[in-house]
Amino acid sequence: MLGLLLAGSRICATAQSKVVEGVKKDLNGLAVTAKGYKSALDKLKPALANDETKGKAETWALAGKICFGYYDRSMVEKSIGSNIDKTAVGKMLISGYDYFTQALNLDSVKLTRKDGSVMTDRNGQPRVRTRYSAGIRKRVLEHLIDFSAVGGDLLMASDWDGAYRAWEIYCTEAQSDYAKRHRKQEPDSIVGYYRYYQGLAAFQGKKYADAAMQFERAHNLGYIKKDLYDSWIASALQLGDSAKVQKVAIEANEVYGASDPQYTRILINCYLNEKNYTAATSLLDNAIKRDSANAEYLDLKGQLVERLEDAGKALPYYRRAVTLQPDFARALFNLGNCLYTQAVHISDRRSDAATALYRESLPYVEKAYKLDPKNTDARKVLSRLYYVLGSNKLDEIEK
Repeated sequence: MLGLLLAGSRICATAQSKVVEGVKKDLNGLAVTAKGYKSALDKLKPALANDETKGKAETWALAGKICFGYYDRSMVEKSIGSNIDKTAVGKMLISGYDYFTQALNLDSVKLTRKDGSVMTDRNGQPRVRTRYSAGIRKRVLEHLIDFSAVGGDLLMASDWDGAYRAWEIYCTEAQSDYAKRHRKQEPDSIVGYYRYYQGLAAFQGKKYADAAMQFERAHNLGYIKKDLYDSWIASALQLGDSAKVQKVAIEANEVYGASDPQYTRILINCYLNEKNYTAATSLLDNAIKRDSANAEYLDLKGQLVERLEDAGKALPYYRRAVTLQPDFARALFNLGNCLYTQAVHISDRRSDAATALYRESLPYVEKAYKLDPKNTDARKVLSRLYYVLGSNKLDEIEK
């Protein structure tokens, strides 16, 4: 019985070897279509799982060749007007790379003498030769730009993992020793660009650690555009990495702070969280000195003064911010809330002085809430103002 089982196993193995040979013969046809390549891969797949054939570099090299052939033929068919599934075609190219990688791992044959003994090098290690590696590396390098294009196609299809993988292959191979030896190494500026987009793919897939890693790689390769800093800060915020947020924001503020006050705001929040009020004040004062008509900076200054001193001293900054930018919702609320807080702190809350402050506060808070209905703080203050002023709008706001 055991003999029959062993015989059956040998027959199965031989059958899979014949499958490999049959697929090789099919690919020698003069005009293999994309559909033909797909059929060839389906025919070969059992050999990729069979114990005899799955350990041979030839099997995996053939699978990679089929996938790359499918991609090439699909591009030809697209060029003559045929519709292709760019997502499926791109994934086939990635699969081909994976098959080729497996082939490279298996592609080492020990050299032997006539008597069968293994030849060794000067260190006593077996000498090996490769059969498929050179052709595989050459084929991959020829398709380098295709991987960058596939990344874009997959990103547009919201296949975040696929886009990330395509750009990882591109970036890795673009600066490999093989590319360098053949003088086809891509410059840092190009690779940095794609590392950035690789990070975007990871961010969209909510893989924030991977995103932050790729943004840092892009930065180190010289990609320092504003979108890089914004995305890098966003990923660090998602990770709760306040030290990284602060480090990136400092550099971003030096480069783009004059045109975008968000970095100053981020840094001030970092300093306030650390209770480093001296750094926060110094940063903001320098920003205002540089751009005294910036409503964002003045609003931030008002918030800082209100926290460190009192509401009364913050009012001039809020008023100036609202004068410069009448529809600045946050500054409008801060001004109205500051006036409301002053009224609350008057000992006789029903006095004429308190009522005057309530009335002055009301239009600012109303406008802030109208501009930003999601501001729950504005809704709460508005409800209190309507109550204390006896407004018939109280029922409406409380609903």
